[in-house]
Amino acid sequence: MVPPPLNLISKQEKEKLGAERKISNRTKLALELMESRLKLSEDAAGKEDFQESLNQLGRFQALVRDTARYLHDNEDNKGSFKNFKRFEQSLREFIPRLELLRRALPFKYGYHVRVMMDFLRDARSSALEPFFGDTVIPEGGSRR
Repeated sequence: MVPPPLNLISKQEKEKLGAERKISNRTKLALELMESRLKLSEDAAGKEDFQESLNQLGRFQALVRDTARYLHDNEDNKGSFKNFKRFEQSLREFIPRLELLRRALPFKYGYHVRVMMDFLRDARSSALEPFFGDTVIPEGGSRR
């Protein structure tokens, strides 16, 4: 079994993300960076450089985690729901690509991709929570 990939954001990516002040621009940039990391991972797997593919997925995961944290920290800002929706939809599109990648990798690497897919499903659920948080009427409550 190979060790899990490191979940680190590169210094360059941190600087780019930190420079964006608008939530929507930062979310779009983060999704572009995630897309490029996933593409690099797919390309490395195609060249049978499985460790590099896994390393790129670790950086991809770090971007997902950072973006989710950022969105939750700014949940009360205007337009945050639109960004949560954009984030959730993009994560949904990444999961089939990760499944194809998992099938292309040997089992000892594919295991970590499976864990990544579970992580993305949890991140999607977390991104949907703000849409439902305060709108549910508690059971047994009075409806006046």
